Amino acid sequence: MSFAPGGTEDDFYGPDWRDHAVDAGWLDPRDYSLGAFDILMERQRQETEEGWSAEHDDKHIRGEMATVAAIYAHTDRDRFDALRAFWPATWDEKWHKPKTRREDLVRAGALIAAEIDRLDRAEKQERDELHRAEMEELQHQEEQRELERVEMEEHFRRNPHG
Repeated sequence: MSFAPGGTEDDFYGPDWRDHAVDAGWLDPRDYSLGAFDILMERQRQETEEGWSAEHDDKHIRGEMATVAAIYAHTDRDRFDALRAFWPATWDEKWHKPKTRREDLVRAGALIAAEIDRLDRAEKQERDELHRAEMEELQHQEEQRELERVEMEEHFRRNPHG
């Protein structure tokens, strides 16, 4: 998959990016294994049917999505021990809906993808904030230099000989 000319990194994060990518010819479902494609489709289902938007996911800053993914990835006999030990306290257990082994692994993959996307957005936001802070500092320095220049001119205007 590649972005068409004029596409931006931000195009990737919209809620309908998969549909747009297929329509634009950027994404061909036949390019992926069935498992990878099912993970993409499960992630889309989570977003559209469950309402788990990027804004919602961005609130899970303690690795909750990755933890739940790990629980879904556990084998059946180990899962309930993991569920009791690691299920995030902020998540209602009603969201644990085990199905077949394959479906649970697809869910785990979709949750991992959501966590990766959350990390990418957080990193981008951090970079943007750092850039904004650097630009504010540069502007402040420039204002200081201008103030010093004006003060110096004023000084020499009042004291032409020194």
